[in-house]
Amino acid sequence: MLTTDLHSPQVKNKMTKEQYIKLNSGISDNNDLPREYLSQIYDEIAGHEIKMKNTSKPGKHMIANEKKRKFIWNMEMEQISTAAKNLMESVSHVQTPFTTAKHVEHVRPMFKMAWTPFLAAFSVGLQDCDDPEIASLCLDGIRCAIRIACIFHMSLERDAYVQALARFTLLTANSPITEMKAKNIDTIKTLITVAHTDGNYLGYSWLDVVKCISQLELAQLIGTGVRPQFLSGSGIKPQPDALKFSLMALDPSVKEHIGETSSQSVVVAVDRIFTGSTRLDGDAIVDFVKALCQVSLDELSHPTNPRMFSLQKIVEISYYNMGRIRLQWSRIWQVLGDHFNKVGCSSNEDIAFFAVDSLRQLSMKFIEKGEFANFKFQKDFLRPFEHIMKKNSSPTIR
Repeated sequence: MLTTDLHSPQVKNKMTKEQYIKLNSGISDNNDLPREYLSQIYDEIAGHEIKMKNTSKPGKHMIANEKKRKFIWNMEMEQISTAAKNLMESVSHVQTPFTTAKHVEHVRPMFKMAWTPFLAAFSVGLQDCDDPEIASLCLDGIRCAIRIACIFHMSLERDAYVQALARFTLLTANSPITEMKAKNIDTIKTLITVAHTDGNYLGYSWLDVVKCISQLELAQLIGTGVRPQFLSGSGIKPQPDALKFSLMALDPSVKEHIGETSSQSVVVAVDRIFTGSTRLDGDAIVDFVKALCQVSLDELSHPTNPRMFSLQKIVEISYYNMGRIRLQWSRIWQVLGDHFNKVGCSSNEDIAFFAVDSLRQLSMKFIEKGEFANFKFQKDFLRPFEHIMKKNSSPTIR
């Protein structure tokens, strides 16, 4: 960072030595490093810019051979590694107390200090390297980081890691589907695993998970050869007309990766997120339902090709969770009832009809359960019918 600041022509106000020393205060176990040591680093970098050696020349001398380019890149990385090692050894004489963590509560402050460089390292590893072993280690690191953030209710850190994981699935990114690789499929599987293991702690991050599941259904449709007109409005970037989203037009490796999204293991794992919603606690199920309703509205709002994937899932999880205690179900229905109010008044009659028909079936099922004394929940359950009757002028829906 100091190299960029001091030597980049884009940076007008250069960092002073005093600012640099102040920036690094308290970084050695809440103590300051020796002032003369930091001053020496500043002077060294100010006088000698840290940069990659120029191994290529413009024009016809550009390195065309991929093998040679990799070799040179590895040499440069080795030189950087050696330089970093020498820098660390140069301060090895600095005596600072070291405390061994012996209790689970020690994890929180340590993770609070280190979560950003961890995230940067895992993200760079996933983005820049296609090596399966490195990708697996990075995904494991992100998964464990989410677990730690969830255990200690660190919502900022949790959301950052989940968003990074969602981004590397390529499902919600503005990237062509033809860029999907094995590491992206593994990222999708990791995100599904996080939903299974940490669902009670995901909070607002459920929205990123559900968005990916919604887009995964589109990837599965592509894998089965669905034509492009049924895929507009997705987060998946359209391809040139020549590709036509047809598997026959895709590279064999890309075809294999996209086909993997429809594998039985992935389909079953996604289905378990919805069937397993019954195991979410009272707060988590509300977060999950809110996320599902928001994604459903996004799907339905597309002007030419709305999708009802999430709306169908809302109906399914309503059946699954109807056995919850009335207080929990009441909180769930506050969210679902409002969603049915909106969807039941959709200008698209097919969507409105599906919503009302689903609402009718759910109501009949719920009324069969009977009403408890001093409760008026059955009446609340029927209120969306009243709302839709007032707001929707379609004779068919009415």
